[in-house]
Amino acid sequence: MTAFYTPQELAERWKVSAKTVLRMTESGDLASIRVGKKIRIPAHALAAVEGDTTCTTINSSGERAAIHGTYI
Repeated sequence: MTAFYTPQELAERWKVSAKTVLRMTESGDLASIRVGKKIRIPAHALAAVEGDTTCTTINSSGERAAIHGTYI
């Protein structure tokens, strides 16, 4: 089952206002669904905004190494 977040939860997580999160959903920058009059954001939609990435690089020994990062 997919986890969902409220705009207020994400606002606290990202240190922005809930209105900013709502604007992101309205503009299409953040996927969301409407449940009655409430907005909910699926957990998988956060990766697109937070830039959850994994990069592969080669270290000084010539071995591959993964670099995990989250950017907002």
